[in-house]
Amino acid sequence: MIYYSQNILQSEYLSKQPCAKFLVEDLQNSIKRNNVALNLTKTYINSNECNFLVSLFHVPYNPKMNLDACLFRTATIDPELYAYKTNVMPIILEKYSDGFYPVDTVAIFPENHIDGIQKTGEKIFYIVNKFAFRHVNITKKILNKCVTSDSFQQIRELSDEQIEEAVVYWVWFHEYNHQKCGGLPLPKYLTLKTTKFIAGLEELRVDIGGMLLCAKNIQKFGNKAGYIFEFILAERLLRYGVDGVKYNKEGCIVPSYDAVGSYLCFNLLLSNGGISIINNKIKINNNIVQSLEDAQSKIHQLEYQLNTLPEEKIKLELLNFIKSTLHVDELKTYSSDPFFNIMRSEIGYTITDKESL
Repeated sequence: MIYYSQNILQSEYLSKQPCAKFLVEDLQNSIKRNNVALNLTKTYINSNECNFLVSLFHVPYNPKMNLDACLFRTATIDPELYAYKTNVMPIILEKYSDGFYPVDTVAIFPENHIDGIQKTGEKIFYIVNKFAFRHVNITKKILNKCVTSDSFQQIRELSDEQIEEAVVYWVWFHEYNHQKCGGLPLPKYLTLKTTKFIAGLEELRVDIGGMLLCAKNIQKFGNKAGYIFEFILAERLLRYGVDGVKYNKEGCIVPSYDAVGSYLCFNLLLSNGGISIINNKIKINNNIVQSLEDAQSKIHQLEYQLNTLPEEKIKLELLNFIKSTLHVDELKTYSSDPFFNIMRSEIGYTITDKESL
């Protein structure tokens, strides 16, 4: 910690930044107390005046993140969203250090800081332009090659501004559903939902909630409700399942929790008629909203049935539901839904070890 403090103090630019000054003080206090806590830094980060963030990070899925910083501005937030109380902060990165470069670093959570502490109400920063980049560079290829021409018609010609707007709604509803909906909400059940497959189910649950908020509030959100609904569906159903896999150290393909959420979404909607496969292309059927409601009801009913049971029993039942949905007996060796192998081939997507990017 002395090393990082010295680096900050020796930097002409960093040493003048309020956030950096608080970080140095926190690191020095942590040495004295022999206990890491970034109280001053996080208080400043959570203030409205912060637009330059610097901290010492520990992020298991991004080992490149260490002492890193970013300059950002707050994305445009429509007034209608404030009715859905959440601690999300959608931002546009303007400048950033190397730790923010990996493609799957799209958010900054309170527990990503070196102290690993998450307090109620602390901001969760979602990086809007990185989500938008993935949509433009991957999701659009999937739409062009892997879905029928009569599906996802409202998002095929979105402007850059509309894409960023859709991301803001998506991440806002995402966190709202994490915290306010379901029988096992976060952060109360965070430790229960940290394992990959259960986390994947949680990601699907909250994105279904976001889609249904759009579908049921067309009067409130106007014409944008349609393309935001399709945007969330495309990202959850399509993209995560395609690009959310990598090779592990043993050379085996492993899915991220987001990819798991995609495969669960695909199988639930295929089984209840929300989607169909026609000539190796996904078709969104007219009953898609009802199918999403059915899937949400199934997940929520399960959660409410389980929330009084011991944690290990809850985990067992959730994993049984996941295995049944994915049509597998064992999850340890699960890599990808076979249909997504076809989709990767269609768009020429090559699986890589993301740590090397």
